[in-house]
Amino acid sequence: GHIEGTEFPLTAEGFEGRGSVKLTRLREVAGHAQIVYFQGKVRFLYDLSFEIVWVADIDDKKFKGKLEVSDVIQDGDEDDVLMDANFTPKTDAQAAAKELFSSDGPAKESLMDSIRTFQTEFQGLTEHGIAAHRATQGTRSKRRVDPNKVAAQQEESRQATQEAMQQRDAIAQLSKSNPNCKVTM
Repeated sequence: GHIEGTEFPLTAEGFEGRGSVKLTRLREVAGHAQIVYFQGKVRFLYDLSFEIVWVADIDDKKFKGKLEVSDVIQDGDEDDVLMDANFTPKTDAQAAAKELFSSDGPAKESLMDSIRTFQTEFQGLTEHGIAAHRATQGTRSKRRVDPNKVAAQQEESRQATQEAMQQRDAIAQLSKSNPNCKVTM
């Protein structure tokens, strides 16, 4: 799930077994992520961009760079996500490293796995939050008050409060692991 620490062996012809590129740090995260409850449906909205620092170790020589990633959106697919290693290779070794970041390279698939993990964790935040929202809606008719329904609603409200607290903790954990990404409900 986490992209940091992922290492890719070189696959360019003539460079197999001669080194690797390691993604070392996620930084410069920008964008938004929201969970919207509208017309009885939950919608997950996000539009993110970020930068990943990488280090290549080829033939015992090291160099580093950055990978800019943009257009990570809720309804997008793999082709929508843009990756740009944003440097002009000056050596064959640098060209071999840059090849890993091509649109069909191994870094793209690893990145997509991390995005899918984020999406799953993000959507998991609603399991408790939507229950809390529904529990606070109340009854439609005030004509009759059924004591059993009132007791059931109070219990549901108590559970919703507890679930809302769990949701708050989950949001705090997600925000802690992604400090530059704002999570709102």
